[in-house]
Amino acid sequence: MDMNKLKYFSIILLFVLSACGGGSGGIGPEPQRGELVSATDKSSYSAGIINAGLTVGFPSAKYNARTIKIVYKTTDTDGNIIDASGLLAVPVKESGSASPLLVYHHGTIFQNEHAPTNNTALGFYGAYFASQDYIVLGPDYIGYGESAALLHPYLHANSLATTTVDMLRAVKEYLQQQNIPVQDKLFLTGYSEGGYAALAAHKVIEANYADEFTVTASVPGAGPYDMTATLNNYLLDGSTINLPGIMFAFAAYDSIYDMNRLTEFFQPPYDELAATAFMGATTETEILAQLAGVMEIADLFTSSFLTAYATDDGEAFLKARVIENNIYDWKPVAPIRFFHGSNDDVVQIRNSEIAVSAMQARSVGDDVDVFLQTCAEPSNAHLTCINAYTLYMLLTFAGY
Repeated sequence: MDMNKLKYFSIILLFVLSACGGGSGGIGPEPQRGELVSATDKSSYSAGIINAGLTVGFPSAKYNARTIKIVYKTTDTDGNIIDASGLLAVPVKESGSASPLLVYHHGTIFQNEHAPTNNTALGFYGAYFASQDYIVLGPDYIGYGESAALLHPYLHANSLATTTVDMLRAVKEYLQQQNIPVQDKLFLTGYSEGGYAALAAHKVIEANYADEFTVTASVPGAGPYDMTATLNNYLLDGSTINLPGIMFAFAAYDSIYDMNRLTEFFQPPYDELAATAFMGATTETEILAQLAGVMEIADLFTSSFLTAYATDDGEAFLKARVIENNIYDWKPVAPIRFFHGSNDDVVQIRNSEIAVSAMQARSVGDDVDVFLQTCAEPSNAHLTCINAYTLYMLLTFAGY
């Protein structure tokens, strides 16, 4: 080969290698969990607008507030780095005045449009907490917002906690960029699935991330912290409470743990409903309409599955995965104030009672603050206790 052709070939080869990431410096650093991808301003709320939207009895706004959509890196249930999102709400106040962090975990939703970054009501909720002088984080969770193409890993403790930790990291970076000061306080809360997510985050932060974050206190509301007891209540006691929720849990666990057994769990046509109804486009009303013929749990699940599940050694793999997602039996460092209605018609109060009993048993002789506050509303039901939970949560955190 003559020298001119060799020179030309070398230039082409260098170009191809560079374009494909070959050569030194061609590949950038791998994205990391908690990395801030973007921050986009959403809405601004004056104190007057916030006060006009409040239910009677709620504390008035102290500050104006604004909301920001945060996109950040986290991992899916297979450990792959993905983009996730959440809503950040900050109080608008004098420069240099620090506020504590509050993570509010939303409850069960069935549509992507109800995620915090997409939903006006949850945006207002976050802004209200910010108006009380908190920097508020509202994770969308995997399966909503930026990760809406994925199935939400419903009531999966590790992924819910991971999205919280990684959003905290990304928000910390954003606040530093914006010179927004933060108090050394971190509060965790949420209701229903959000209560479960808050307790999961508290547990994981104290166990694995104590060098990054210190939980000040948490108020989990009406969550299914004992997933084994929750499923036993539905499957063995014949309850038809919260049918969409039980289907969602089975659809999520079936996907997370690669079981591919929906046709073994559910009778037709409910096996197909479980496979398609929880991808963020189907409304709860539509799901309930398709469940209108289900009068007993035996109408929904196959008899072979129910028979196997009822035996001590039946469905061992599934039961072990459920046990992995029980989050009540551990020793906390920071105070936990559980909140639950005694007549909760969706998530039984014994979830909170079991959690308090287990934590207190692990803390005998130690000064660990774990307590159950019951709802004082007349019906003490799941939905009717939300306002009472919110007021109790704000009062509790104000004391720290």
